Amino acid sequence: PEGPERDGMFRSTRWADRKTALLGRLLARRACARALGLDGLAGFVVAKTHGGKPFLRAPLPNHMPNFNFNVSHDGHWVVLASDPLHAVGCDVSAPQRARGDAEDDAWIEELSNLLHQGERDAIHQELTVRGRY
Repeated sequence: PEGPERDGMFRSTRWADRKTALLGRLLARRACARALGLDGLAGFVVAKTHGGKPFLRAPLPNHMPNFNFNVSHDGHWVVLASDPLHAVGCDVSAPQRARGDAEDDAWIEELSNLLHQGERDAIHQELTVRGRY
């Protein structure tokens, strides 16, 4: 990364945050390269919208008229979602324990009055799966 992209990446004083920011940018560049059929991470321009969301400015893949991607990172987790035709978004939140926070599932009880049984079951299943990883 060069110029403003590099400056933004190194804005944080914590090495762990810098590392996940760099990994997110590398994942974005790799996704763009794959969409364009390129082996390397050069030969294209990644820019940012006014809101700060990265996008592939040029060249645009002929077979993917609206190639779109989104990157999120938190703690040790970095994720990327992409789609050749539709806008995508992703958000990752590291487990409380991984962030050094005390584990707190009180929010589930607070929401239980607003959710029907199927929604509560889905949340329970999601938490069970997350606990395995």
